[in-house]
Amino acid sequence: MTVLDALKDLKACLEKVLSEGDLLFQQEETDPPQYVKPYVQICYYPHKNFTPGGFQAPGVLISLDEAEDGPQENTVAIRLLCTTYGGGYYEGTGIPDSKGYIDLINLMERLKVALITQWTLGRSALNKPVQMGMYDAELAWPYWYGYLSFDLQIPVTEYPMCNTEMEDFLYGRD
Repeated sequence: MTVLDALKDLKACLEKVLSEGDLLFQQEETDPPQYVKPYVQICYYPHKNFTPGGFQAPGVLISLDEAEDGPQENTVAIRLLCTTYGGGYYEGTGIPDSKGYIDLINLMERLKVALITQWTLGRSALNKPVQMGMYDAELAWPYWYGYLSFDLQIPVTEYPMCNTEMEDFLYGRD
C-alpha cells in the first residue's frame, strides 16, 4: 500500500462521515447565507502569506506531513486542515462575530469523534493520539482555520528484487 492509497482511502471515509447527518456550515460569501456540507480534498494549504480567496469554505484538506517505512508496518503522519467561513457581525454592531470559529470547532470535533470511533480507515488504521489545534498566528477573518493531526499505520509494500536488480538499483546502473 502506498501513501497516496492511504490518503485516497481517508478521503473516502471523511466524505462519508461528512455526508451523513445534518451538520451544515455557511458557504463563503453568499447573500443570503447558504449552508452546505464541507468538501474534502487531498491537498496542502499554501504558505502563511497566501490569501485564502479561491479556497472553498467549508472544507477539509488532507495533507501528508511525513511518512516512515518500517520493517513490519509503515507510519503516515496526517494533518487535516479544516476551514470554515463566518463573515457575520454581532447584531447592531460592526464587530465581527465568532460563528465561524464555533463552526470550526464543531467540524473538527465531528471529524475527531468519527476517526476515533471508526479507527479503521480503508486499508489503514488510526494510531492515537489525535491532536487538534487552531491556526491563530495570522487571523484571516472571515475565514477560520484549524487542524487535526494523527498517524495512520499502513501495510508494508514489498518490492522483491533479485541481487542483480538490487545492485542496479543501489548503484544507478541501467
